[in-house]
Amino acid sequence: MTTKNELAAAVSAQAGLTKAQAAAAVDALVDHINIEVRNGRDLTVAGLGVFKRKQREARSGRNPSTGEAIQIASKRIVQFKPAKAFSDAVA
Repeated sequence: MTTKNELAAAVSAQAGLTKAQAAAAVDALVDHINIEVRNGRDLTVAGLGVFKRKQREARSGRNPSTGEAIQIASKRIVQFKPAKAFSDAVA
């Protein structure tokens, strides 16, 4: 797993920025993704994928400890759909 500091170091090396500038850029990107998705807007990063907020409907489930039927509340989730180029590169 890569940490945010390791990502900033990689951005620093590749873009020729200081580590502080790269860390600020990574923080700004993460903040922008959070703001856009929180406000219900899809965010597309070309070559990477699409971040979007979805609503997961309420459903019934089972308590794994007791086997008792329970109701699971609806909630908002974040969905990431990778771009084809990204999926192809990983495969």
